[in-house]
Amino acid sequence: MKTSEFFQEKQRRITSSVFSTQGFTLLEILVVLFIVGLTSAVVLPRLPLVADSLDFALKRQSFEQNLSGLAYQAYTNGQNFILSGHYTSLGPKPGQRGLRPPRRSLRSDLRTMPTSDESREFMPPVITADVTPVVPDGWELIVPKPIYFRGSGFCTGGYAELVIGRLRYDYVLDTPSCKANLVD
Repeated sequence: MKTSEFFQEKQRRITSSVFSTQGFTLLEILVVLFIVGLTSAVVLPRLPLVADSLDFALKRQSFEQNLSGLAYQAYTNGQNFILSGHYTSLGPKPGQRGLRPPRRSLRSDLRTMPTSDESREFMPPVITADVTPVVPDGWELIVPKPIYFRGSGFCTGGYAELVIGRLRYDYVLDTPSCKANLVD
């Protein structure tokens, strides 16, 4: 009988000590609040910078997708166009070379493409359409040499420069689809 009383007493002490704690002390709560406040004081001022960085990255990615999609746009519309000059969010920059006006035929030397060293293949006349690339506000797209987009989806390739304030990004548009690749 003595053994069972011993175990009953032991069990009563364990259960009473477990249920006797009713909460945290004031000091524990103050320490947790201090740590949370200190962490938020360090993290919260940097959140707008992270949001701006994310916004910039999304705009640049959208610009790259639009630039890469110009050949597909020419294909789906069945129209030819030439990308050349300076562009802003308002369209071609005044006084700069831009896309040729719609329905103008190009010179014959622009309609031919060399297929080998000996012969030249004559392509059908190129009648250009008016297309303006999408450029976000405050950004500028510079295309120093003309890039020709055909209604067949073919693109001659070339170089383009994106200017955002003091930042400059160089892109190479590779033939035949003119996918925009950032140059390191």
